[in-house]
Amino acid sequence: MRRSRRISFDAVSMLLVAISVHSHVVAFTGVRAMKRGDLVKHTGRPEWGAGVVVDCTGDKCTIHFEEKGRLVLQVTAATPHLAAVTRAEVAADSALLDPQRWDSIVLPTEQRVAKKAKGKETTTTPCIACKRPLNRSQYSEDKKLKSCPRCSSKDGREHVFYDYPDAFGQTDARVSEATPDGAQSYCGQCRTNDEPYRGSRRCSSIAPR
Repeated sequence: MRRSRRISFDAVSMLLVAISVHSHVVAFTGVRAMKRGDLVKHTGRPEWGAGVVVDCTGDKCTIHFEEKGRLVLQVTAATPHLAAVTRAEVAADSALLDPQRWDSIVLPTEQRVAKKAKGKETTTTPCIACKRPLNRSQYSEDKKLKSCPRCSSKDGREHVFYDYPDAFGQTDARVSEATPDGAQSYCGQCRTNDEPYRGSRRCSSIAPR
């Protein structure tokens, strides 16, 4: 009787091990079989939110997470931490469900918010002097002065001009029919978040072209 019980106990132990190994293989196969559009979550990083598989090539998968943004994960390392997410667990208007909007969650949430806020730093409010939008660069007649859209928007009333091109700079990347000299749109301080240039001039004191 004692020997029979020992065999029974050993058999149960072996069965549990087999189930454990089998479960691991199934999970591993599931992750390796991930395809574009699958919804997942990282169980070790719940703050990342749900994610969508954008691409899987070899042992690397690109996933866009709602809060963390785009990450390229090594599948074999991520396997124990990735779990499937159902569509019902995701908001109906989530970008995860729309391939056309996947690029909108490339950046982490805080960076997306900052970028959106930055885009609102300029305004189409007309200048009280020339009546042209504050967010549009203006030049003096001799082209020695140029307005900065961001500084002008912060002023809220008139275009704010600085010496041109010294205060702005030029780059080949901005050469076009509209800007043949490759002028930067914002002044150097706005692009580097430094203090504004001194010696600025308001639109009412010059004659923009």
